[in-house]
Amino acid sequence: MSDNYYDKLLADIRKNISEGNYEIAQSMLEEELDMPYVPSKVLEELRQLEKEIKPFLVKQKEIRMMSSEEIAASLKKGGEAVYDALRNLNYFNIRNNLEVIQDYLLDPGADRFVVSMLIEACQKQQVSTPLSYYHDGVRQVVIPNKLQGMFEDETVNRAYDCLVSMLESQNPSFLKQCEQVLVQYVYRNYPQKYEGEAENLAYSIIRYVYMAYDDEEGFEAFAREFKVNREKLFDIII
Repeated sequence: MSDNYYDKLLADIRKNISEGNYEIAQSMLEEELDMPYVPSKVLEELRQLEKEIKPFLVKQKEIRMMSSEEIAASLKKGGEAVYDALRNLNYFNIRNNLEVIQDYLLDPGADRFVVSMLIEACQKQQVSTPLSYYHDGVRQVVIPNKLQGMFEDETVNRAYDCLVSMLESQNPSFLKQCEQVLVQYVYRNYPQKYEGEAENLAYSIIRYVYMAYDDEEGFEAFAREFKVNREKLFDIII
């Protein structure tokens, strides 16, 4: 199973705070707090961290516009540098850096999660220029202003509701892990859309978490209880 999404996120934010990188931490907090759903316990922690760093942020500090070369270098560097580039792209007119973005999207070594965030940034600013990117090795073309936001997809939100209805009362901690996998699945695939039924997306995520713990018996018991059609399940890749 991949690193726990929220545990890693919170650890990264705290690391930035401890190192004095308050603006990077704030950018990470803002991005996560903009999500349509965040587990209540995590939401409390995020808001508490936001309060903690507020005194350290320089009031009314202007964001320095990065050059195209700096943005390209930051994207290539990865890690925390990516947040600097994304914050700049979201703050200023992203159209000034479409060439840089397009180069990154077609880079064989591009981080698929960063690809999603770049396309989403273009979608938010209603960019009408077609962009090409690779999804699972296949070249795709997309027009950002024709897309929905990353978490506006109806099927994804119905899948989330299915997870909550099936797991909230019986196994809240298991639900949290399934929510994390759903978020990572969306990030890993945007702007590709899941065309199947929301229930099957939810069931496939649940199977993924069970299998991550090598608990095949647990999934079999769940599948019997909810009469899961195994033929419609698919492998979750994150």
